[in-house]
Amino acid sequence: MQRLAVYGTLRDGKSPTYKIKDVSLVYPGHEHYPAVIKNKEGKGAVVEVINVDSYDLDYYDKYESIDTGLYVREKIDVYTEEDEPFTEAWIYMAGPTLMQSKSVFKEVPRQDWLSQKK
Repeated sequence: MQRLAVYGTLRDGKSPTYKIKDVSLVYPGHEHYPAVIKNKEGKGAVVEVINVDSYDLDYYDKYESIDTGLYVREKIDVYTEEDEPFTEAWIYMAGPTLMQSKSVFKEVPRQDWLSQKK
């Protein structure tokens, strides 16, 4: 079993939340769904962590369009709200296609996409 850190449409809003660092959670030119971009100066992002197997990852790779470069799957360290190391997990980051196709990235307030949906 592996772990996947989710921050947008894959969150259920009922699971415990954690945080990731050295990223920014942004709207990629619209506010339909967020994206995570690498940013050492970023405020981080709120995530949920789900357990996945290789079949799940294959499905999510298709869902996130990694074959087109819209997103890329990478490993990232996940921390508790108290800033303690929690686990390492896969995450989908904005890929080259998304980065090149959008000229405006607006930060998601409070680094928590679901806080905007309440």
